[in-house]
Amino acid sequence: MDMLFGKKWVACGDSFTHGDFSGLKDPAEYTISSGRYEGKFKVYPFLIGERAGMEVINEAVNGSTMTNLKNSETHNFSFSRYRADILDDADYITLAFGINDCTSHQNAPIGTIDDKETSTFYGAWNVTLRHLIYAHPYTKIGIIITNGFDGLPEDRQYPEAIRRIARKYGLPYLDMDSGEQVPMMNRNNRKDVDEDIRLLRNRMFAVEYGKNHHPNPKAHEYESTFIESFLRTL
Repeated sequence: MDMLFGKKWVACGDSFTHGDFSGLKDPAEYTISSGRYEGKFKVYPFLIGERAGMEVINEAVNGSTMTNLKNSETHNFSFSRYRADILDDADYITLAFGINDCTSHQNAPIGTIDDKETSTFYGAWNVTLRHLIYAHPYTKIGIIITNGFDGLPEDRQYPEAIRRIARKYGLPYLDMDSGEQVPMMNRNNRKDVDEDIRLLRNRMFAVEYGKNHHPNPKAHEYESTFIESFLRTL
């Protein structure tokens, strides 16, 4: 039997997990037409859940940060969602945050790797991961470093911070930002990639190139294959 079949997965994150399809006018373009997740967005958690027979809770909220910037129960994951939204019997938890924290978005203080307060990016990760590991010791936890980080030098510290924090807690991560074993998607800053190929990927996989650069349904379908493979390694 498939190791994922019947398992419960809580997918936490921002718009790259929840889905932002503004610009697509026909709901048939971006919603699942039949099956267990009929009517849900065509995003990687539900696409994987349908294929693998998983119970998926898509916890993601558009605009979410990991850092507690405004004491927002909705938009700051480390304020309360990391406790309130994770089911006790979850088999898998994935965390995909950081785009909205970075300098070009909400400019969360990066802090230091030993911070213990959720007011900094490092501190929010520390508080969140320490709680999840202790509260869910047998749950398989994985971190997804998404492909939405900007290329500004000051923004590059955020995905690097996630890599460091994952190593600190001994957790695996899927590096869609610059990992060379992952197909390059839109809004990617991987070095040494031909610029024509980068442009092609951005045009292929954005909801509306030049207007809405979130992953489109085809991007989520593409991503779901290697994210599913990542789940199987946890």
